[in-house]
Amino acid sequence: MNEEHLPQLIMRRADLQGLPPLDLPEGYALHRCDGAFTDNERDGIARVLGESFPEMTWFGERVDSTFIGDTSCHTTFYIEHVPSGAVVATATAREDPSFPDAGYLHWVGVSPAHRGKRLGNLVSLAVLYEFVATGFHGAVLTTDDHRLAAIKTYLTLGFVPLPGHASHEARWQAVQTALQPSK
Repeated sequence: MNEEHLPQLIMRRADLQGLPPLDLPEGYALHRCDGAFTDNERDGIARVLGESFPEMTWFGERVDSTFIGDTSCHTTFYIEHVPSGAVVATATAREDPSFPDAGYLHWVGVSPAHRGKRLGNLVSLAVLYEFVATGFHGAVLTTDDHRLAAIKTYLTLGFVPLPGHASHEARWQAVQTALQPSK
């Protein structure tokens, strides 16, 4: 079967204890949005998500409908590159009734020009801290098989594969093989 017809891979962090500190590199600032976005936030988040998910078209109105129009999305975090004022990473805290005891880490993206600085890890960590503050005991996410850098980040953050479909075991084995360092 083609990957686009298979359900996404699921990952879970069973508890939110012992989260590492959220230390941003110099020149970056973390922001949160609980309501309406400014034009700069909206356009920046759309740009980052478009760069991170090139198979999708992102624009300001889609950001509004996805994050503000969806009541399951509570808080969107983004990282700003302070010298340029550009939004360079984003992630959203969401609820999913399928996982009532866990927050759902959603729409994690990092601008290609700022990759390699652990920004995906840090913006995801901000969401995990939000889950702690709102009373969740764990976290879940879904991802695609080919998003190896993201999966590596999630593993670093303590997420583990969660079986959810008959295809998942073989797909996770393929992901683990792809993540092994070359010899």
